[in-house]
Amino acid sequence: MLKKELRLTKNKEFTYIYRRGSKIKGRYFTIHTIKGTKELKIGFSLSKKVGNAVIRNLYKRRLSEIFKEFLPVMKPNKYVIVASPCINEASYQELREDIITTLEKSDFIVLKEVNGEYNRHAY
Repeated sequence: MLKKELRLTKNKEFTYIYRRGSKIKGRYFTIHTIKGTKELKIGFSLSKKVGNAVIRNLYKRRLSEIFKEFLPVMKPNKYVIVASPCINEASYQELREDIITTLEKSDFIVLKEVNGEYNRHAY
């Protein structure tokens, strides 16, 4: 799991981001964000359509571990990741690839330069 200081926990924060933020859709999830904040915080939202509590927690842990890997290169915004019900069809690798692709096209991460070009597999 993410450290407590990196997690969004209050319903008020989630609601604010849903209403005021921008969003970008990936294959298995949607990222809602508020840009221009001074700190990086991430929250996860999975509805009961995804599955029972055991399944929802499994995917929260998977998402958390994948995003933990990208924390050093993510821009300091507040993010809410809302999983779609089709997340059940995704393997860990498919989910990771979708997150990389979505973060790159949304400009939420700073790509690392390797040998004069930006390498998506450097992180």
